[in-house]
Amino acid sequence: MYDADIKIAKIEVPARVSDYFYEKIKKGEVTIEEILSDTLYLEKRRVKDEKFNRRVKSDIVFLKNLNRILNRGTEEEKKDIFEQLVSRYVNEITGHFSKPVYKLATIVLPRAIGLMLNPLSIKKLLEEFPTLPSVESNIHLLGELETLKALYQKATIVMAPTHQSNLDSPIIGLAIYLMDFAPFLYGAGLNLFENPIFSFFMHNLGAYTVDRKKKNEVYLYTLKTYATFALERGYNMLFFPGGTRSRSGAVEKKLKRGLLGTSLKAYINNILMEKEKPDIFVVPLNMSYQLVLEAETLIDDFLRESGKSRYIIEDDESSQAEKIALFISKLFSLDSQIYLRVGRPIDVFGNYVDENGISYDPKGRRVDRIDYIIEKGEVVLDDQRDKVYTDELSSTILKEFKRNNIILTNHLTSFAAFELFLRYHADMDLYKLVKIGVTYKGIPIKDLASVVEKVKQRLVELHERNEIFLSPEVLESNALDIINDALRYGSIYHKKAFLYRVGDKIYSDDLAVLFYYHNRLDGYELEKLI
Repeated sequence: MYDADIKIAKIEVPARVSDYFYEKIKKGEVTIEEILSDTLYLEKRRVKDEKFNRRVKSDIVFLKNLNRILNRGTEEEKKDIFEQLVSRYVNEITGHFSKPVYKLATIVLPRAIGLMLNPLSIKKLLEEFPTLPSVESNIHLLGELETLKALYQKATIVMAPTHQSNLDSPIIGLAIYLMDFAPFLYGAGLNLFENPIFSFFMHNLGAYTVDRKKKNEVYLYTLKTYATFALERGYNMLFFPGGTRSRSGAVEKKLKRGLLGTSLKAYINNILMEKEKPDIFVVPLNMSYQLVLEAETLIDDFLRESGKSRYIIEDDESSQAEKIALFISKLFSLDSQIYLRVGRPIDVFGNYVDENGISYDPKGRRVDRIDYIIEKGEVVLDDQRDKVYTDELSSTILKEFKRNNIILTNHLTSFAAFELFLRYHADMDLYKLVKIGVTYKGIPIKDLASVVEKVKQRLVELHERNEIFLSPEVLESNALDIINDALRYGSIYHKKAFLYRVGDKIYSDDLAVLFYYHNRLDGYELEKLI
Protein backbone atom coordinates (compact mmCIF):
# COMPACT_ATOMS: atom_id res chain seq x y z
CA MET A 1 0.00 0.00 0.00
CA TYR A 2 1.32 3.46 -0.87
CA ASP A 3 2.24 5.83 1.96
CA ALA A 4 -0.73 8.15 1.33
CA ASP A 5 -3.16 5.25 1.68
CA ILE A 6 -1.31 3.92 4.73
CA LYS A 7 -1.96 7.20 6.51
CA ILE A 8 -5.67 6.93 5.71
CA ALA A 9 -5.74 3.23 6.67
CA LYS A 10 -4.30 3.97 10.11
CA ILE A 11 -7.22 6.29 10.74
CA GLU A 12 -10.05 4.58 8.86
CA VAL A 13 -9.43 0.94 9.82
CA PRO A 14 -9.29 1.50 13.62
CA ALA A 15 -12.40 3.68 13.37
CA ARG A 16 -14.33 0.94 11.54
CA VAL A 17 -13.20 -1.73 13.99
CA SER A 18 -14.14 0.39 16.99
CA ASP A 19 -17.54 1.21 15.49
CA TYR A 20 -18.22 -2.49 14.93
CA PHE A 21 -17.46 -3.51 18.52
CA TYR A 22 -19.10 -0.48 20.09
CA GLU A 23 -22.27 -1.29 18.15
CA LYS A 24 -22.20 -4.83 19.54
CA ILE A 25 -21.76 -3.40 23.03
CA LYS A 26 -24.63 -0.96 22.47
CA LYS A 27 -26.93 -3.82 21.39
CA GLY A 28 -26.04 -5.74 24.54
CA GLU A 29 -24.41 -8.59 22.61
CA VAL A 30 -21.16 -8.26 24.52
CA THR A 31 -19.46 -6.01 27.09
CA ILE A 32 -16.10 -4.29 26.73
CA GLU A 33 -14.89 -6.36 29.69
CA GLU A 34 -15.75 -9.56 27.83
CA ILE A 35 -13.97 -8.36 24.68
CA LEU A 36 -10.83 -7.46 26.63
CA SER A 37 -10.95 -10.63 28.77
CA ASP A 38 -11.24 -12.93 25.76
CA THR A 39 -8.42 -11.10 24.00
CA LEU A 40 -6.19 -11.19 27.10
CA TYR A 41 -6.77 -14.92 27.64
CA LEU A 42 -5.98 -15.89 24.04
CA GLU A 43 -3.02 -13.52 23.75
CA LYS A 44 -1.46 -14.77 26.99
CA ARG A 45 -1.72 -18.33 25.69
CA ARG A 46 -0.11 -17.27 22.43
CA VAL A 47 2.89 -15.42 23.89
CA LYS A 48 3.51 -18.26 26.35
CA ASP A 49 4.43 -20.50 23.40
CA GLU A 50 6.28 -17.86 21.38
CA LYS A 51 10.04 -17.62 21.01
CA PHE A 52 11.16 -14.63 23.05
CA ASN A 53 12.20 -11.63 20.94
CA ARG A 54 11.67 -7.87 20.81
CA ARG A 55 8.14 -8.21 19.39
CA VAL A 56 7.08 -10.72 22.05
CA LYS A 57 8.61 -8.56 24.79
CA SER A 58 6.50 -5.61 23.62
CA ASP A 59 3.39 -7.82 23.59
CA ILE A 60 4.04 -8.98 27.16
CA VAL A 61 4.41 -5.40 28.43
CA PHE A 62 1.15 -4.39 26.71
CA LEU A 63 -0.73 -7.43 28.04
CA LYS A 64 0.37 -6.66 31.61
CA ASN A 65 -1.05 -3.17 31.22
CA LEU A 66 -4.22 -4.59 29.68
CA ASN A 67 -4.60 -6.96 32.63
CA ARG A 68 -4.15 -4.12 35.13
CA ILE A 69 -6.75 -1.91 33.45
CA LEU A 70 -9.19 -4.79 33.03
CA ASN A 71 -9.07 -5.45 36.78
CA ARG A 72 -8.92 -1.93 38.16
CA GLY A 73 -9.50 0.57 35.35
CA THR A 74 -12.41 2.89 34.68
CA GLU A 75 -14.72 2.50 31.69
CA GLU A 76 -12.82 5.27 29.88
CA GLU A 77 -9.50 3.51 30.55
CA LYS A 78 -10.93 0.25 29.24
CA LYS A 79 -12.14 1.99 26.11
CA ASP A 80 -8.73 3.63 25.68
CA ILE A 81 -6.81 0.34 26.05
CA PHE A 82 -9.18 -1.30 23.57
CA GLU A 83 -8.42 1.40 21.00
CA GLN A 84 -4.70 1.04 21.70
CA LEU A 85 -5.06 -2.69 21.04
CA VAL A 86 -6.72 -2.07 17.68
CA SER A 87 -4.07 0.48 16.68
CA ARG A 88 -1.31 -2.00 17.59
CA TYR A 89 -2.90 -4.58 15.33
CA VAL A 90 -3.30 -2.11 12.44
CA ASN A 91 0.33 -1.00 12.73
CA GLU A 92 1.46 -4.64 12.76
CA ILE A 93 -0.68 -5.63 9.77
CA THR A 94 -0.04 -2.62 7.52
CA GLY A 95 2.23 -3.25 4.56
CA HIS A 96 4.42 -0.78 2.68
CA PHE A 97 5.24 -0.45 -1.01
CA SER A 98 8.55 0.94 -2.27
CA LYS A 99 8.91 1.73 -5.98
CA PRO A 100 12.75 1.55 -5.86
CA VAL A 101 12.63 -1.91 -4.20
CA TYR A 102 10.03 -3.09 -6.72
CA LYS A 103 12.26 -1.90 -9.57
CA LEU A 104 15.17 -3.79 -8.01
CA ALA A 105 13.03 -6.89 -7.59
CA THR A 106 11.93 -6.87 -11.23
CA ILE A 107 15.59 -6.84 -12.26
CA VAL A 108 17.03 -9.28 -9.72
CA LEU A 109 14.32 -11.85 -9.06
CA PRO A 110 13.55 -12.96 -12.64
CA ARG A 111 17.25 -13.57 -13.25
CA ALA A 112 17.74 -15.26 -9.89
CA ILE A 113 14.89 -17.68 -10.49
CA GLY A 114 16.03 -18.10 -14.07
CA LEU A 115 19.40 -19.23 -12.75
CA MET A 116 17.71 -21.48 -10.23
CA LEU A 117 15.67 -23.28 -12.86
CA ASN A 118 18.22 -23.65 -15.66
CA PRO A 119 20.91 -26.33 -15.87
CA LEU A 120 24.02 -24.21 -16.47
CA SER A 121 27.52 -25.12 -15.46
CA ILE A 122 29.67 -22.43 -13.82
CA LYS A 123 31.90 -22.43 -16.91
CA LYS A 124 28.97 -21.87 -19.25
CA LEU A 125 27.53 -19.23 -16.94
CA LEU A 126 30.79 -17.26 -17.01
CA GLU A 127 31.06 -17.63 -20.79
CA GLU A 128 27.55 -16.26 -21.31
CA PHE A 129 27.70 -13.49 -18.66
CA PRO A 130 26.13 -10.90 -18.55
CA THR A 131 23.38 -12.69 -20.52
CA LEU A 132 21.54 -14.74 -17.92
CA PRO A 133 18.87 -17.43 -18.31
CA SER A 134 15.36 -16.17 -18.91
CA VAL A 135 12.77 -17.17 -16.34
CA GLU A 136 10.06 -17.00 -19.00
CA SER A 137 11.29 -20.28 -20.46
CA ASN A 138 10.55 -22.12 -17.21
CA ILE A 139 7.42 -20.41 -15.91
CA HIS A 140 4.40 -21.37 -17.99
CA LEU A 141 1.28 -19.19 -17.77
CA LEU A 142 -1.81 -20.96 -19.04
CA GLY A 143 -5.59 -20.85 -18.88
CA GLU A 144 -7.90 -17.82 -18.97
CA LEU A 145 -5.12 -15.26 -19.47
CA GLU A 146 -6.90 -13.06 -22.00
CA THR A 147 -10.05 -12.94 -19.89
CA LEU A 148 -7.98 -11.96 -16.85
CA LYS A 149 -6.16 -9.22 -18.77
CA ALA A 150 -9.47 -7.80 -20.01
CA LEU A 151 -11.00 -7.79 -16.53
CA TYR A 152 -7.86 -6.26 -15.03
CA GLN A 153 -8.74 -3.07 -16.91
CA LYS A 154 -12.34 -3.06 -15.66
CA ALA A 155 -12.25 -4.12 -12.03
CA THR A 156 -10.24 -4.92 -8.92
CA ILE A 157 -8.82 -8.45 -9.03
CA VAL A 158 -8.49 -10.90 -6.15
CA MET A 159 -6.07 -13.68 -7.11
CA ALA A 160 -6.92 -16.89 -5.25
CA PRO A 161 -4.16 -19.50 -5.72
CA THR A 162 -3.62 -23.01 -4.47
CA HIS A 163 -0.88 -23.03 -1.83
CA GLN A 164 1.99 -25.52 -1.62
CA SER A 165 5.10 -23.62 -0.59
CA ASN A 166 6.33 -20.35 0.85
CA LEU A 167 7.98 -19.91 -2.55
CA ASP A 168 4.50 -19.49 -4.07
CA SER A 169 4.30 -15.75 -3.37
CA PRO A 170 7.52 -14.75 -5.20
CA ILE A 171 6.64 -17.06 -8.10
CA ILE A 172 3.17 -15.53 -8.40
CA GLY A 173 4.74 -12.09 -8.08
CA LEU A 174 6.91 -12.88 -11.09
CA ALA A 175 3.90 -14.18 -13.01
CA ILE A 176 2.04 -10.94 -12.28
CA TYR A 177 5.07 -9.00 -13.50
CA LEU A 178 5.26 -11.08 -16.68
CA MET A 179 1.60 -10.25 -17.37
CA ASP A 180 2.48 -6.53 -17.13
CA PHE A 181 0.24 -6.04 -14.09
CA ALA A 182 1.01 -3.73 -11.20
CA PRO A 183 2.07 -5.64 -8.05
CA PHE A 184 -0.72 -7.18 -5.95
CA LEU A 185 -1.05 -6.79 -2.19
CA TYR A 186 -0.86 -10.03 -0.25
CA GLY A 187 -0.88 -11.29 3.32
CA ALA A 188 2.27 -13.04 4.48
CA GLY A 189 2.59 -15.16 7.60
CA LEU A 190 4.46 -13.45 10.41
CA ASN A 191 6.92 -16.35 10.55
CA LEU A 192 8.14 -15.49 7.04
CA PHE A 193 9.34 -12.10 8.22
CA GLU A 194 11.92 -13.92 10.36
CA ASN A 195 13.77 -14.80 7.13
CA PRO A 196 15.86 -11.68 6.35
CA ILE A 197 15.71 -12.16 2.56
CA PHE A 198 11.95 -12.72 2.45
CA SER A 199 11.44 -9.97 5.04
CA PHE A 200 13.25 -7.28 3.03
CA PHE A 201 11.22 -7.82 -0.10
CA MET A 202 7.91 -8.43 1.65
CA HIS A 203 8.22 -5.31 3.81
CA ASN A 204 8.72 -3.21 0.68
CA LEU A 205 6.54 -4.93 -1.92
CA GLY A 206 3.12 -4.55 -0.36
CA ALA A 207 2.94 -7.60 1.87
CA TYR A 208 0.82 -7.09 4.94
CA THR A 209 1.43 -9.20 8.02
CA VAL A 210 -0.86 -12.06 9.01
CA ASP A 211 -0.23 -13.64 12.42
CA ARG A 212 -2.17 -16.90 12.24
CA LYS A 213 -1.53 -17.55 15.92
CA LYS A 214 -3.72 -14.63 16.88
CA LYS A 215 -7.18 -16.15 17.27
CA ASN A 216 -9.01 -13.38 19.13
CA GLU A 217 -11.98 -11.68 17.50
CA VAL A 218 -10.50 -8.17 17.65
CA TYR A 219 -7.43 -9.18 15.65
CA LEU A 220 -9.37 -11.21 13.10
CA TYR A 221 -11.89 -8.45 12.49
CA THR A 222 -9.08 -5.88 12.21
CA LEU A 223 -7.35 -8.05 9.60
CA LYS A 224 -10.54 -8.42 7.55
CA THR A 225 -11.26 -4.70 7.83
CA TYR A 226 -7.76 -3.87 6.56
CA ALA A 227 -8.23 -6.17 3.56
CA THR A 228 -11.67 -4.69 2.85
CA PHE A 229 -10.26 -1.16 2.99
CA ALA A 230 -7.45 -2.06 0.57
CA LEU A 231 -9.91 -3.54 -1.93
CA GLU A 232 -12.08 -0.43 -1.70
CA ARG A 233 -9.02 1.68 -2.52
CA GLY A 234 -8.62 -0.34 -5.72
CA TYR A 235 -5.64 -2.49 -4.72
CA ASN A 236 -5.55 -5.84 -6.47
CA MET A 237 -4.95 -8.52 -3.88
CA LEU A 238 -3.60 -12.02 -3.51
CA PHE A 239 -5.42 -14.30 -1.04
CA PHE A 240 -4.49 -17.91 -0.37
CA PRO A 241 -8.05 -19.10 0.34
CA GLY A 242 -6.83 -22.38 1.80
CA GLY A 243 -5.40 -20.27 4.61
CA THR A 244 -2.14 -22.20 4.77
CA ARG A 245 0.01 -24.52 2.69
CA SER A 246 -1.49 -27.89 1.80
CA ARG A 247 -0.09 -30.33 4.37
CA SER A 248 -1.02 -33.45 2.44
CA GLY A 249 0.15 -32.31 -1.00
CA ALA A 250 -3.40 -32.46 -2.37
CA VAL A 251 -5.18 -29.53 -3.97
CA GLU A 252 -7.36 -27.77 -1.39
CA LYS A 253 -10.79 -29.24 -0.67
CA LYS A 254 -11.77 -26.70 2.01
CA LEU A 255 -11.27 -22.96 2.10
CA LYS A 256 -11.08 -20.30 4.79
CA ARG A 257 -13.96 -17.94 4.10
CA GLY A 258 -12.86 -15.01 6.29
CA LEU A 259 -10.73 -13.04 3.85
CA LEU A 260 -12.77 -14.21 0.86
CA GLY A 261 -15.79 -12.54 2.44
CA THR A 262 -13.99 -9.19 2.36
CA SER A 263 -14.30 -9.11 -1.43
CA LEU A 264 -18.10 -9.12 -1.18
CA LYS A 265 -18.16 -6.50 1.58
CA ALA A 266 -15.79 -4.25 -0.37
CA TYR A 267 -17.96 -4.63 -3.49
CA ILE A 268 -21.10 -3.58 -1.58
CA ASN A 269 -19.25 -0.62 -0.03
CA ASN A 270 -18.03 0.38 -3.50
CA ILE A 271 -21.61 0.41 -4.74
CA LEU A 272 -22.75 2.45 -1.75
CA MET A 273 -19.89 4.91 -2.30
CA GLU A 274 -20.70 5.04 -6.03
CA LYS A 275 -17.17 4.11 -7.10
CA GLU A 276 -16.41 4.45 -10.80
CA LYS A 277 -15.13 0.84 -10.95
CA PRO A 278 -16.97 -0.97 -8.17
CA ASP A 279 -16.56 -4.55 -9.42
CA ILE A 280 -14.31 -7.07 -7.71
CA PHE A 281 -13.61 -10.38 -9.43
CA VAL A 282 -11.95 -13.45 -7.95
CA VAL A 283 -9.53 -15.38 -10.16
CA PRO A 284 -8.51 -18.93 -9.11
CA LEU A 285 -4.92 -19.89 -9.88
CA ASN A 286 -3.39 -23.37 -9.79
CA MET A 287 0.35 -23.79 -9.30
CA SER A 288 2.41 -26.91 -9.82
CA TYR A 289 6.04 -27.87 -9.16
CA GLN A 290 7.89 -31.16 -9.59
CA LEU A 291 9.39 -30.70 -6.11
CA VAL A 292 8.14 -28.75 -3.10
CA LEU A 293 10.74 -27.24 -0.77
CA GLU A 294 8.87 -28.06 2.47
CA ALA A 295 7.32 -31.41 1.45
CA GLU A 296 8.95 -33.41 4.27
CA THR A 297 7.82 -31.07 7.04
CA LEU A 298 4.33 -30.62 5.59
CA ILE A 299 3.54 -34.32 5.18
CA ASP A 300 5.02 -35.08 8.60
CA ASP A 301 2.66 -32.52 10.11
CA PHE A 302 -0.27 -34.02 8.19
CA LEU A 303 0.48 -37.55 9.34
CA ARG A 304 1.27 -36.64 12.95
CA GLU A 305 -2.13 -35.03 13.33
CA SER A 306 -3.90 -37.85 11.46
CA GLY A 307 -4.92 -35.46 8.73
CA LYS A 308 -5.71 -32.53 11.03
CA SER A 309 -3.38 -29.63 10.30
CA ARG A 310 -1.73 -27.76 13.17
CA TYR A 311 -2.19 -24.74 10.91
CA ILE A 312 1.13 -23.12 11.86
CA ILE A 313 4.61 -24.49 11.26
CA GLU A 314 7.22 -22.13 12.64
CA ASP A 315 10.44 -23.81 11.65
CA ASP A 316 10.35 -25.50 8.26
CA GLU A 317 12.64 -25.57 5.27
CA SER A 318 11.54 -22.15 4.01
CA SER A 319 12.66 -20.48 7.25
CA GLN A 320 16.19 -21.85 6.95
CA ALA A 321 18.49 -20.05 4.51
CA GLU A 322 20.71 -23.10 4.08
CA LYS A 323 17.73 -25.25 3.12
CA ILE A 324 16.65 -22.76 0.46
CA ALA A 325 20.21 -22.64 -0.88
CA LEU A 326 20.34 -26.44 -1.03
CA PHE A 327 16.99 -26.62 -2.78
CA ILE A 328 18.12 -24.05 -5.36
CA SER A 329 21.45 -25.77 -5.93
CA LYS A 330 19.77 -29.12 -6.51
CA LEU A 331 17.25 -27.72 -8.96
CA PHE A 332 20.14 -25.88 -10.64
CA SER A 333 21.02 -29.12 -12.42
CA LEU A 334 17.51 -29.72 -13.75
CA ASP A 335 15.46 -27.96 -16.37
CA SER A 336 12.57 -27.74 -13.90
CA GLN A 337 9.28 -26.32 -15.16
CA ILE A 338 6.72 -24.42 -13.12
CA TYR A 339 3.12 -24.24 -14.32
CA LEU A 340 0.53 -21.64 -13.37
CA ARG A 341 -2.97 -22.04 -14.76
CA VAL A 342 -5.51 -19.22 -14.49
CA GLY A 343 -9.05 -20.44 -13.86
CA ARG A 344 -12.31 -18.86 -14.97
CA PRO A 345 -12.92 -15.55 -13.19
CA ILE A 346 -15.75 -15.47 -10.65
CA ASP A 347 -17.82 -12.64 -9.22
CA VAL A 348 -18.23 -12.22 -5.46
CA PHE A 349 -21.48 -14.22 -5.54
CA GLY A 350 -19.91 -17.33 -7.10
CA ASN A 351 -20.98 -16.76 -10.72
CA TYR A 352 -18.61 -17.09 -13.66
CA VAL A 353 -17.66 -13.86 -15.45
CA ASP A 354 -16.75 -13.36 -19.12
CA GLU A 355 -14.13 -11.00 -20.57
CA ASN A 356 -16.69 -8.18 -20.70
CA GLY A 357 -17.38 -8.43 -16.98
CA ILE A 358 -20.82 -10.01 -17.45
CA SER A 359 -21.89 -12.60 -14.87
CA TYR A 360 -23.67 -15.87 -15.65
CA ASP A 361 -25.47 -18.11 -13.16
CA PRO A 362 -24.88 -21.91 -13.03
CA LYS A 363 -27.48 -22.39 -15.80
CA GLY A 364 -25.66 -20.00 -18.09
CA ARG A 365 -28.16 -17.16 -17.76
CA ARG A 366 -26.91 -13.58 -17.66
CA VAL A 367 -27.45 -11.97 -14.25
CA ASP A 368 -27.25 -8.43 -12.89
CA ARG A 369 -24.99 -8.48 -9.84
CA ILE A 370 -26.71 -5.55 -8.20
CA ASP A 371 -29.86 -7.65 -7.76
CA TYR A 372 -28.05 -9.81 -5.20
CA ILE A 373 -27.61 -6.98 -2.71
CA ILE A 374 -30.83 -5.00 -3.06
CA GLU A 375 -33.50 -5.33 -0.40
CA LYS A 376 -36.69 -3.26 -0.61
CA GLY A 377 -35.12 -1.18 -3.36
CA GLU A 378 -31.93 -0.34 -1.45
CA VAL A 379 -28.38 -1.71 -1.43
CA VAL A 380 -27.71 -3.14 2.02
CA LEU A 381 -25.11 -5.13 3.97
CA ASP A 382 -26.58 -8.31 5.44
CA ASP A 383 -24.11 -10.58 7.24
CA GLN A 384 -26.29 -13.70 7.15
CA ARG A 385 -27.15 -13.30 3.48
CA ASP A 386 -23.57 -12.46 2.54
CA LYS A 387 -22.20 -15.57 4.28
CA VAL A 388 -24.33 -17.65 1.91
CA TYR A 389 -22.89 -15.78 -1.07
CA THR A 390 -19.35 -16.31 0.22
CA ASP A 391 -20.09 -20.03 0.56
CA GLU A 392 -21.14 -20.06 -3.10
CA LEU A 393 -17.95 -18.24 -4.06
CA SER A 394 -15.89 -20.75 -2.08
CA SER A 395 -17.64 -23.67 -3.76
CA THR A 396 -16.95 -22.29 -7.23
CA ILE A 397 -13.27 -21.70 -6.43
CA LEU A 398 -12.92 -25.32 -5.29
CA LYS A 399 -14.44 -26.52 -8.57
CA GLU A 400 -11.87 -24.45 -10.45
CA PHE A 401 -9.02 -25.75 -8.30
CA LYS A 402 -9.98 -29.33 -9.11
CA ARG A 403 -10.59 -28.61 -12.80
CA ASN A 404 -7.30 -26.73 -13.30
CA ASN A 405 -5.09 -29.09 -11.29
CA ILE A 406 -1.81 -29.43 -13.21
CA ILE A 407 -0.32 -32.93 -13.25
CA LEU A 408 3.42 -33.35 -13.78
CA THR A 409 5.45 -36.51 -14.32
CA ASN A 410 6.38 -36.80 -10.63
CA HIS A 411 2.72 -36.63 -9.57
CA LEU A 412 1.60 -39.38 -11.92
CA THR A 413 4.55 -41.66 -11.20
CA SER A 414 4.35 -41.15 -7.42
CA PHE A 415 0.62 -41.87 -7.49
CA ALA A 416 1.08 -45.13 -9.37
CA ALA A 417 4.09 -46.23 -7.28
CA PHE A 418 2.48 -45.50 -3.92
CA GLU A 419 -0.73 -47.28 -4.87
CA LEU A 420 1.32 -50.36 -5.82
CA PHE A 421 3.22 -50.23 -2.51
CA LEU A 422 -0.14 -50.07 -0.72
CA ARG A 423 -1.26 -53.22 -2.48
CA TYR A 424 2.02 -54.97 -1.71
CA HIS A 425 1.23 -54.35 1.98
CA ALA A 426 -2.54 -54.63 2.02
CA ASP A 427 -2.43 -55.93 5.60
CA MET A 428 -1.07 -52.57 6.86
CA ASP A 429 -2.99 -49.38 7.62
CA LEU A 430 -1.98 -46.52 5.31
CA TYR A 431 -0.74 -44.28 8.14
CA LYS A 432 1.17 -47.12 9.75
CA LEU A 433 2.80 -47.87 6.42
CA VAL A 434 4.04 -44.34 5.78
CA LYS A 435 5.00 -43.60 9.39
CA ILE A 436 6.79 -46.80 10.28
CA GLY A 437 8.00 -47.95 6.89
CA VAL A 438 8.56 -51.54 5.86
CA THR A 439 11.06 -53.82 4.25
CA TYR A 440 9.66 -54.62 0.86
CA LYS A 441 10.61 -55.83 -2.54
CA GLY A 442 10.85 -53.25 -5.29
CA ILE A 443 8.19 -52.69 -7.92
CA PRO A 444 9.06 -54.22 -11.29
CA ILE A 445 9.43 -51.39 -13.76
CA LYS A 446 7.08 -53.12 -16.19
CA ASP A 447 4.33 -53.23 -13.54
CA LEU A 448 4.78 -49.57 -12.72
CA ALA A 449 4.75 -48.66 -16.41
CA SER A 450 1.53 -50.62 -16.88
CA VAL A 451 -0.20 -48.74 -14.06
CA VAL A 452 1.17 -45.36 -15.19
CA GLU A 453 -0.19 -46.01 -18.67
CA LYS A 454 -3.60 -47.07 -17.37
CA VAL A 455 -3.92 -44.03 -15.10
CA LYS A 456 -2.66 -41.74 -17.84
CA GLN A 457 -5.36 -42.96 -20.23
CA ARG A 458 -8.01 -42.00 -17.70
CA LEU A 459 -6.34 -38.64 -17.08
CA VAL A 460 -6.29 -37.92 -20.82
CA GLU A 461 -10.05 -38.45 -20.87
CA LEU A 462 -10.45 -35.98 -18.01
CA HIS A 463 -8.02 -33.56 -19.70
CA GLU A 464 -10.05 -33.60 -22.90
CA ARG A 465 -13.20 -32.81 -20.90
CA ASN A 466 -11.39 -29.93 -19.13
CA GLU A 467 -11.70 -31.71 -15.77
CA ILE A 468 -7.94 -31.74 -15.12
CA PHE A 469 -4.84 -30.47 -16.90
CA LEU A 470 -1.84 -32.56 -17.98
CA SER A 471 1.51 -30.94 -18.60
CA PRO A 472 3.00 -31.53 -22.07
CA GLU A 473 5.63 -33.80 -20.46
CA VAL A 474 2.81 -36.13 -19.36
CA LEU A 475 0.49 -35.69 -22.32
CA GLU A 476 3.12 -36.27 -25.01
CA SER A 477 5.23 -39.02 -23.37
CA ASN A 478 4.87 -42.75 -23.02
CA ALA A 479 4.80 -44.45 -19.62
CA LEU A 480 8.52 -45.26 -19.45
CA ASP A 481 9.52 -41.73 -20.40
CA ILE A 482 7.15 -40.33 -17.76
CA ILE A 483 8.73 -42.60 -15.12
CA ASN A 484 12.28 -41.76 -16.19
CA ASP A 485 11.54 -38.03 -16.02
CA ALA A 486 10.04 -38.42 -12.54
CA LEU A 487 13.05 -40.42 -11.33
CA ARG A 488 15.25 -37.37 -11.93
CA TYR A 489 13.52 -35.72 -8.97
CA GLY A 490 13.18 -38.75 -6.69
CA SER A 491 16.58 -38.55 -5.05
CA ILE A 492 17.94 -35.09 -5.83
CA TYR A 493 16.80 -33.01 -2.85
CA HIS A 494 14.90 -34.70 -0.02
CA LYS A 495 16.82 -36.34 2.84
CA LYS A 496 15.84 -39.79 1.62
CA ALA A 497 15.14 -40.88 -1.92
CA PHE A 498 11.39 -41.19 -2.27
CA LEU A 499 11.68 -42.78 -5.71
CA TYR A 500 14.66 -44.46 -7.37
CA ARG A 501 15.53 -47.34 -9.65
CA VAL A 502 17.89 -50.27 -9.13
CA GLY A 503 18.06 -52.61 -12.08
CA ASP A 504 14.58 -53.34 -13.32
CA LYS A 505 12.83 -52.35 -10.06
CA ILE A 506 11.62 -49.16 -8.40
CA TYR A 507 12.18 -48.47 -4.68
CA SER A 508 11.33 -45.79 -2.11
CA ASP A 509 13.19 -44.96 1.11
CA ASP A 510 10.57 -42.38 2.15
CA LEU A 511 6.99 -43.47 1.63
CA ALA A 512 5.71 -40.37 3.45
CA VAL A 513 7.18 -38.01 0.85
CA LEU A 514 6.07 -40.36 -1.92
CA PHE A 515 2.58 -40.18 -0.40
CA TYR A 516 2.81 -36.35 -0.45
CA TYR A 517 3.43 -36.23 -4.21
CA HIS A 518 0.91 -39.04 -4.79
CA ASN A 519 -1.80 -36.90 -3.19
CA ARG A 520 -1.78 -34.41 -6.04
CA LEU A 521 -4.12 -36.89 -7.75
CA ASP A 522 -6.31 -37.41 -4.71
CA GLY A 523 -10.02 -37.00 -5.38
CA TYR A 524 -10.27 -38.25 -8.96
CA GLU A 525 -11.21 -41.88 -8.14
CA LEU A 526 -8.14 -43.24 -9.93
CA GLU A 527 -7.38 -45.86 -7.26
CA LYS A 528 -10.01 -48.20 -8.65
CA LEU A 529 -8.03 -48.48 -11.91
CA ILE A 530 -5.19 -50.31 -10.16
